[in-house]
Amino acid sequence: MAASISFEWSALQAARAATCEEDLIAELLGDDGGVETERPSLRVDIKLHAGLPSGKRIPMPAATVWAKWSREALARLEKVEPLIAEDAVRETPEGRLAILAWQGDPEAKITCNPLGELRLESLTVRAFQSIDLPRTWDDPAREPDEAPHAQLRAMFERVRAALYAWGEVMDHFRPGAQA
Repeated sequence: MAASISFEWSALQAARAATCEEDLIAELLGDDGGVETERPSLRVDIKLHAGLPSGKRIPMPAATVWAKWSREALARLEKVEPLIAEDAVRETPEGRLAILAWQGDPEAKITCNPLGELRLESLTVRAFQSIDLPRTWDDPAREPDEAPHAQLRAMFERVRAALYAWGEVMDHFRPGAQA
């Protein structure tokens, strides 16, 4: 079992981090002219993966095993040890919905041997969460944005709990457990 966490840093994020918000606006637009900015956000991609050692595969589990595994895996990752935050959407000032987090359905990597038998090699579930980043202001009287520490801590705690749950539900595929 493994979890991976990744993100892509953009040139605009790098520019925002290298200077203050007012200077960035002046550089991009010619002057700040009272332009209001929104807090930047960073998309963090999360992947839980369970697989067999390289070259190893197990026979495809029976439909009843898949159904039992699916019910338990999805229930745990959505209700008991959720992988993403509860506040997955919010309304923007323009009245549109902003997607803050998402979790996909489990994906199976299946191979077919020369005899035509389907074999299970690995299972993966992907998700993402948006983390609000603080802006740097030149004006010391301006209230600073909240640091992302609490959001990151909560995300890492959810990933840790979800990875543990992910490992436990893999017991359905142990030899002898597929009855």
